[in-house]
Amino acid sequence: MLADRIKSEEDTVKKFQEEFAAEFKLDGERAQIHKQKDRIMIFSRSLENITSYYPDIVEKISERIVAENVILEAEVVAMNSNSGDFLPFQELMHRRRKYEIDGVHYNFINKEQFEKMIEENLFLEHENVHGDLYGTALSSLEQYIDNNKHLFFELDVNGAVSLMNYYPSNTISIFLSPPNIEELRKRLVLRSTETEDEINKRLSRFEEEDNLKKEFDYNLINDNFETTFEKIKEIINRYKKED
Repeated sequence: MLADRIKSEEDTVKKFQEEFAAEFKLDGERAQIHKQKDRIMIFSRSLENITSYYPDIVEKISERIVAENVILEAEVVAMNSNSGDFLPFQELMHRRRKYEIDGVHYNFINKEQFEKMIEENLFLEHENVHGDLYGTALSSLEQYIDNNKHLFFELDVNGAVSLMNYYPSNTISIFLSPPNIEELRKRLVLRSTETEDEINKRLSRFEEEDNLKKEFDYNLINDNFETTFEKIKEIINRYKKED
């Protein structure tokens, strides 16, 4: 499959000239939907459980899919309910945020408070995602660690290394990598959440980040979602039993 940005039908004809097969990528979020009898879970491509963000999808799946055990490859797209037109990715993120609950999904603070916490080194890691600021406060971890609770984090390499440095005896780390840099570019282009400049910046860090995988307890190549998901579950369950 060729992953590329083509702006119009005319561009497509110029680029390929002859017969070709194409996959149309909508401006949405790639997801996997797991249905096991009456239980439905939705996962992002980074294995984040995003079920709570899409209650309307969960309801529709329960009504329309009769199979008891099935995994569906899907793309979640925001739509105009009147015209049926597909809306930009930013609109999908806006709709997701209405299901975010203060104290459940996140603890909401204003920008000034966030920047002050950065200055005082109160975050394990933080980042700017499409203009929204996200961070993991160190204080939020301590209460769980003190009570021997398990936490699962999906972090970038720097955030993971920071976590391992803060809590070396309380951390099991798994480095997930694509089969190669070409596959990484293809995935980034297909999910349409970054600009071309952001994709190139991400790819420029590939070798540097890949060199850090030796610092992690486990290294997995994410070449198949289902297989990788099962391996991660196996690692987690192994350590839960040891505890």
